[in-house]
Amino acid sequence: MRIRFVASALVMLGVGAAASANTVAVTEFLNNAAGEDTGREFIELYNYGTSAVDLTNWWIHDEDTDSYTISGVTIEAGDFVILVAGDATLSGAEKKALFETEWLGGVADARVVGIDQAWALGNSSDEIYLVAEDSTVVWSLAYGNDESNGRATFLASDDWSVTSYGDKANPGIVRPGFDNGSADFLGYESNDSPLVIDPNAYESTAGNWASPFAIGFEVPPPVFTLGISGTCPGAMQVAVSGATPNGMIALIYAAGPGAIAIPAGNPCEGTELGLDVTAQLYDTFAADANGELLLDVTVPAPGCGLSVQALDVSSCTTSNVDQL
Repeated sequence: MRIRFVASALVMLGVGAAASANTVAVTEFLNNAAGEDTGREFIELYNYGTSAVDLTNWWIHDEDTDSYTISGVTIEAGDFVILVAGDATLSGAEKKALFETEWLGGVADARVVGIDQAWALGNSSDEIYLVAEDSTVVWSLAYGNDESNGRATFLASDDWSVTSYGDKANPGIVRPGFDNGSADFLGYESNDSPLVIDPNAYESTAGNWASPFAIGFEVPPPVFTLGISGTCPGAMQVAVSGATPNGMIALIYAAGPGAIAIPAGNPCEGTELGLDVTAQLYDTFAADANGELLLDVTVPAPGCGLSVQALDVSSCTTSNVDQL
């Protein structure tokens, strides 16, 4: 079997970028700084997804009166944004500069954003709600007074499925212990917790301990995944994620699933596909900078029931098999 271009029953309508998911977590915060709190308190956001997320018109708030709307900030995949808090005695620019002096040796970093209004994290207890533009609560947490002065609280768990850590009435964070009332679930810990030490924490020039722009665990590489949605026959979407950024993706279809190797003379020869001997190449496409591809297609009745698999030509990795 040679994979080759053939006349396909599928009719392509267009190609577009996949919508960004709400893959942003609060990974660290410092609420009780050594010295003056203003310009030293901060909230660190981390994008654990594979696409950049535009935070414009997102906001953070607590269960009292603090609320701050983010403007003109995009957080890249696998990267951070730090919001520097405090009262209104300092402007946002002054808060940003103070943070950069204390933690970054005075080097300016666009990922540091000074909150240009009063926003103060409570020393004894408070809440942080991160809300998307569509009012979806993306991440939330509540803490009580169990921290050490000058010690940041960091996310010690990489279970991104847990996005809520209690509320004002029932704080979910126990910084020297287990969170959300679950035995053995670390969740958030102070970086001097007896249970886990933040491996990236260091002391700032003002005597605070934190790990800005670092996390204490490894994020696994994205899984190369194919997903097909919609109604056949008719308009459908083919979504691929976890591919080599800007690499080539081949979409291959067959009458059904099976096991067959790509023969000699083709890219990725010898790679085993999860398709039967009728496998044919539909077309090749370029992944975007996040390793994603989203196709809008119209599938006529003869195409319904076909099995489809994606091949990452750069790494010769195959996706799961899905069906039209």
